[in-house]
Amino acid sequence: MSLTCLFPMIAALASAPGMVRDHPERSAVEKPIQAYFRYHQTGDPKGLAEAFHPEALLQWAKDGERQVLDQKRWQAQAADKLAQARGPRPSVKCEIVWMEIEGEAAVAKVHLDYPTFRFIDFMHLIRLKDGWKIVDKIYHRQEGAVAR
Repeated sequence: MSLTCLFPMIAALASAPGMVRDHPERSAVEKPIQAYFRYHQTGDPKGLAEAFHPEALLQWAKDGERQVLDQKRWQAQAADKLAQARGPRPSVKCEIVWMEIEGEAAVAKVHLDYPTFRFIDFMHLIRLKDGWKIVDKIYHRQEGAVAR
C-alpha cells in the first residue's frame, strides 16, 4: 500500500469521534477496565466481579475451536488460584491501547504484558443503570517477552 493511501486512513482514524481522548464518558468506560486491570495485578477475583456483567463471557480460540468461560467459573478459578498462590505475583503492565465510544456502547483494546507473554484483549462494554460493564471479552495470547 502506498503512503498516499495510508495518510487519509490515518487522518480518518485520528478524527473518529469515539477516539477523542476527552470524550465525556471516557473515565466512566475506563472504570470497569481498571477493575479488570486490578484483577490481573493482584489476582483478586473481586476485580472481575466489578468489571464484568454477571453473564459476560470470556472467549478465545484453541486449536481452531471456540472456547468459552462464563463469569461464575472464571471467578471461581480466580479465587482458587489466589488461594493456592505462593510467592510474589508477576509484574503486569496494563494498557488501554484504544477505545471507541458511541452512545451506550463502547469497545476497547487492551494489552496485559506479563514477563513472558502478552494478552491482547478486545472488550465490548455497555452502559447500564449501575454504570458501564464489560459484557464480552475475546483475547489472544502472544507468547514471548514483550518490550516494556
